[in-house]
Amino acid sequence: MTTSSASAPAAPRAATPSPRRLRILIVRHGETHENVAKVIQGQLDTPLNPFGHQQAATTGAHLATTRIHRAISSPLKRAADTATAIVSRQPHQHGLTLETDPRLMERGFGVLEGKVYHGPRNKRDSIDGIEKMQDLAQRLASFWNDLVTVPLDPHAQPGNPNADDDNDGDEQTVLLVSHGAAISALLGEVLVSGQYVELAQGVQPSRLWNCSITEILVPTIPDRRSASSSSDQEPAKIASAGDPARRKQWTIRPSHLNVQGAQFMREYRALRRLLAATQHRQQQGDGRDGGSDEDLQATIRTLEAEIAVTERRFKKDPKLQARLEGDVLRGPDGEAVEADIGYGRGIGCVLRWSDVEHLRGLAKDGGDAAGSGAKQDVNVDELVGKGE
Repeated sequence: MTTSSASAPAAPRAATPSPRRLRILIVRHGETHENVAKVIQGQLDTPLNPFGHQQAATTGAHLATTRIHRAISSPLKRAADTATAIVSRQPHQHGLTLETDPRLMERGFGVLEGKVYHGPRNKRDSIDGIEKMQDLAQRLASFWNDLVTVPLDPHAQPGNPNADDDNDGDEQTVLLVSHGAAISALLGEVLVSGQYVELAQGVQPSRLWNCSITEILVPTIPDRRSASSSSDQEPAKIASAGDPARRKQWTIRPSHLNVQGAQFMREYRALRRLLAATQHRQQQGDGRDGGSDEDLQATIRTLEAEIAVTERRFKKDPKLQARLEGDVLRGPDGEAVEADIGYGRGIGCVLRWSDVEHLRGLAKDGGDAAGSGAKQDVNVDELVGKGE
């Protein structure tokens, strides 16, 4: 791992293309004493406990065979130390600098920080000093837009997708190390709710365990705003893709900022598919996963009611559906996003959600294996964030 330092200007070289897609590995920090004691940490700067250091080292060893091109962490010690343990085990450390970004910090829990968790609270957004969920979702969406947006260089030469060079190839891997409630909000309040990612077959949302890995494959969003500037001129000051001032024009938006019409239509079609699948299960008498016929009927009624609201809008305004379909994802330059890696234009896929297989067999001092999520300490910050 290297640190940033000033140096003489590099010799000119042919421009290299930005990656066409990013493989993003989101890791929750290792265990802390507060995790074990069910203490709400929020933005308290707590360190890893000895077992948390073991988890971080094991995760680093597991990812040592994965070429990481960029590593970004929350600046809080428990996350930064986890990230350092992972990056230090990379065999290709030359040029890999661990970055920190405050937008990856845990949700602030105000007066609850440092207190033992005693169960769900009503109106959690009204707790004194707590970071509102909309504010949390916006800072995470701001980070994500900056992460996935890449400048389009018209002078770049075609890349070799099999090359090993850090700046070459169609795909790059990015490591993010953050916190339970923050990762949960990024996934639930931004990416999944906005239909910006699909879930791979067999992937289901779950708790976010210490040092778990959530893997997402996403297309990069090209930004042509600086493409016309001359290479020997100072580039004009351009707002970043995730600049909060332009949040209503973000490519990736939290649901409260009104997702694009095309994303609304993706959700509508997904609801119709889910309704058809649930009706089929009922007809087949399929009560798997503990779902009774009454449960299936309740789900069907809920889906039918939600779909009916949308279809009444379509009936009232026959041109609405076409307008929604035309409201597509657009990059910071205003151009429609064409990037498609197999899931739709601008759409990614969650390949793993809170995977802890690499920790299987890792034992605490008491001898209990920590390889199963059920045996790990529940993240109380995530529970508070969801009001559970």
